[in-house]
Parts: sequence; C-alpha cells; structure tokens
Amino acid sequence: MTRGDTANVELLQEYGVRYVEVDNDPLGAKHNAALELSGDADRYMVLPSDDLVSREWVDACTGYIYGGVRRCALVEMGGGAKVLVNKAGVPAKFGACRVFAREVVEACGGRLWTDSVKRGLDRDSHARVSAAGYVMGVWECDRPAFVDVKGPGSLWGFDVWTGDTISQTDALWMCGTDVRAMLT
Repeated sequence: MTRGDTANVELLQEYGVRYVEVDNDPLGAKHNAALELSGDADRYMVLPSDDLVSREWVDACTGYIYGGVRRCALVEMGGGAKVLVNKAGVPAKFGACRVFAREVVEACGGRLWTDSVKRGLDRDSHARVSAAGYVMGVWECDRPAFVDVKGPGSLWGFDVWTGDTISQTDALWMCGTDVRAMLT
C-alpha cells in the first residue's frame, strides 16, 4: 500500500487486515517489496487494485509458468465498456493479471522489476522474465479474463485504449450484481 494513504489505512484497520506501507516512487521498488512480502507461493499474480479477475483465469493459472491472457475488458465507471482482444496466441499488451510461477521469480533473483523503474513496469518485467529464458503462455478465452475499472484517477484512462464496444454486463460477467450496480 502506498505510504500515506490514510483512507485505505482506516479501512484496513477496521477489518483487521495486515498491511505494510511502502513508498510509491519508484514503482519498481514498490512492486518488488510487495513480491517479497507475499512469501512462498506456487504462483504470483499481478493484480492492480482497480482490476477484477475471473475465477476461470485464477483456476487456469496453475497451468502456466509465465502466463497472460488474450482478452480483457475495460469499464468506465458510470459509462461504457470495451473489450481488448489480441490475435490468437498473443498476450495482452499490459501486465495486469499476469501470472508467474515461483521458479520464474527465483530465476529473476526474486525481483521481477528493476527497482529504479518509474514507468513501463509491464515492459520491464516482461523483458526481465524473457531474459531469464521464459516465454509467456497465453490463455485463450471466449470472455474477458478480467476487467480493468477506469475512473478519474486512472493512470491509463478509458480513452487511451482501443477495443470493440461491449455491454457492461458482458464486461462484468464475472462479478456479482452488487459489484455491477456499483460500477454502472
């Protein structure tokens, strides 16, 4: 969690969630700190706080040493929805919801990102993993594997991305009615 994020600290304390505050700059060091704190696991997923992931992709992750998805959705809070689809076998051009097996993390010296990197984290970690000899597997799916929720504070806003328009219902298929209602 970003150091000084008092609103989230209060929420986490209210529910008794263990948290650690880390400086937000540089982002590479922040991501590596989170990875180090995550402990021993078989797989690690990059899951930004504004993304919602499908159970199907989570279940499929065990089949990948280094994996990504071909299809995801973007939802603009109170607005539209788009689906981004790459060619068959080509991973999405973003790092959200990528999965790394423990052996990949170890092959990268426990650091998937260059500590000094401030932008371009997806490209940076992909280059590090590729240099360690791993090729990203791509999960082929008929529906978006995850949804990236876009709002006024999004670093890469809704209009930055190009994709086919879909309904918010189709974009948020993996979410319950309460979550759908909050986002539409």
